Amino acid sequence: ARDHLGSLDCDQTGQASVIEVRGTVHWLTHKDGPARALHVDPQARARMPVVLGETGQVAWITDAAGPDALEIGSVSGEPRSVRHAENQLGTVLSLAASPDGATVAAAAHDGRLLAVDVASGQVRELAAGDDGPADGLCWSPDSAWLAWSQPGPRPLARIRLARLTDGEVVDVTDGRFA
Repeated sequence: ARDHLGSLDCDQTGQASVIEVRGTVHWLTHKDGPARALHVDPQARARMPVVLGETGQVAWITDAAGPDALEIGSVSGEPRSVRHAENQLGTVLSLAASPDGATVAAAAHDGRLLAVDVASGQVRELAAGDDGPADGLCWSPDSAWLAWSQPGPRPLARIRLARLTDGEVVDVTDGRFA
C-alpha cells in the first residue's frame, strides 16, 4: 500500500483522514467505520487532499479540466463537488487549509503563493518570488496568519507571514540563513 499512497491529512478529531491513493481521494475513518471514495475519475488525477477544518468538507488539487484547479467535496461522499480557480493556480506544489476551513493556501511552481476562498473561489496572490516556490505552508491556530519559507538565492531562504484580512506580508527573518 505504501507504494500507492500519496498524501493524507487527518481531521481535527483524529477519528478520520482524507487520503490520496493512485490519483483518487478517499475518506477513511480510523476505527470500524465506512471508507468513502470522494474522487475517482480515470480521466483525471487528484492529489494533495486536505481537511477543511470542521466544515465536513475536504479540498484537493485536480487536473480534470486540464490545468490544476482546487476541488471541494463533502466527506459524506455526496457525488457533487465544486471546482474553483481553474486556469489560475499554475502547477501546485503544496497545499494547506486554514484551521477554520475558510481558506486554502497553494504554492505554485512559478513562485506565487495564492490564497483561495473556499466559499467564493476567489483567488488572491499573497506573495511571489523569483527564486523558487514557497515551502512549509503553516497556518496560525486562529486562521488569521499564514507562514511559509520563501526561497532566496540558493541555499538561503526567509520566513514570511501574511495576514489574510488585508494581505500584509511581513518578513520574520531577513534571508541570510538556510
